[in-house]
This record gives sequence, C-alpha cells and structure tokens, in this order.
Amino acid sequence: GADGTVRVWDPRTGAAEKTFQGHGFHTDGIISLDVSLDSSLLLSGAANGSVGLSGPGMGAGLLMAGGHGGQAVEGVAFSPAAGGNLIAASVGLDGRALVWDIQSRQVRAQMRAPDGGAPGIATPAGLNALAWTAGGALLVTSGLDARVRVWDARSGQPRAVLEGHRVNLLCLALAPSGDAALTGSDDGLVRIWDVSLGDPLVATLRGHSSPVSCVGVAPGDDLIASGGDEGKV
Repeated sequence: GADGTVRVWDPRTGAAEKTFQGHGFHTDGIISLDVSLDSSLLLSGAANGSVGLSGPGMGAGLLMAGGHGGQAVEGVAFSPAAGGNLIAASVGLDGRALVWDIQSRQVRAQMRAPDGGAPGIATPAGLNALAWTAGGALLVTSGLDARVRVWDARSGQPRAVLEGHRVNLLCLALAPSGDAALTGSDDGLVRIWDVSLGDPLVATLRGHSSPVSCVGVAPGDDLIASGGDEGKV
C-alpha cells in the first residue's frame, strides 16, 4: 500500500494475518506486487525504486540488493520457470528490467531500454509493464517510448523491438500460450503481437476513444478484453 506495507490477508475472515513493514523493508509506497506460483513468496516494488521480498512463512520482509535508482518500480513478476519461485523480474521508470535470483537476492541479468525513442519522449525511456513467456526464457516489456521489447532473460540481450503504437504504452498482457502479447496505449489502440517473432504485429483493435489502461487474455486464448479511460470494456 501507499504506507509502504505488504499485508497477507485471510479471504474468509477479511483479517490481515501478517504485515511486513519497517526497518530493512520498503520506506515508500508500494505500487506493484506479484505472488509466486506456490504462494510462498511475495515480490513488491515501491515508488522509491526498491524491490522487496516477503511471504507468509517469513518473519520479516527483505529488500533485494540494489533496485531501480530511486525511480518507481512499475511492475514485478515471478518467472514460471524452475517451480516459479526462484527467478523474478522487475521494471522501472529508470528504463531498466532486472532479473533477480530470489535465493541470493542479487541481480542476475540487467536489460536497459536505449536512450531516445518516439518524438517528445523523455530519455531514458521508462519501462512500465512486464510479462514472462510460458517457459520463462523470454521477458517482454512495455515502455514510455511506445515500444514493446522482447529480451533473453538469461543473457539480458534484446531479441526484438516491436513498433506500432504512436505514444506511451500503458499496459501489457501475454496469452497463456506465451506466443501472443496484448498492449494498450495512450493512443487508444489495442495491438496484438507475435512474440515468437514470426510476424510481430498481428492485429490492431480500435474501439476506445481514450487511453487504454488495462488489457487481459482469457485462459484459453480465445477471448481478450480491454478497458479504457472513457469507461468502456
């Protein structure tokens, strides 16, 4: 929350079973959160650039070594590889994507969006959303330079830059199959991308009259949804 705490709740009673806060943990508002596949760990990102680790079985929250240089951590996500609780990633407005080794709490790979970008976009171009492909080999990010980037999560090397939106990207989702990415932008468009790199831009969907702030894909890959600032889904 904005108070810098991570709380674990019992959904049946509505009571907070555990609260992580204080020394050695976040000191600023938390703006991103993800839960490991086995529900044992929580990864959190804060407005001051810190990345934190907590969980129901932990006595106290911990900070990862390093972070995003004082810039907001806009997204965090555990990798589906290796059981879903050993590797994770974060993206920030400093323009970097960091892949973390959870056991050591150290950065194992770093990706950076190049300076420059779409006309009128400040540099470096901040990253604001991320998603892992199904096997965890690739990391897909979206940014304020209107581009989607596909990275090799092990080496940190760029695999592709997908272009089509005119202005800031606001949201990103991957289909469960891992082959298609969905993005929404300040330009009011939803675009579907092939992240397997066969044919990057699959389709452009029009229907919103304002920025598209959220997108989602159904488990069977047969339905997608988007929400716009004008109130339409």
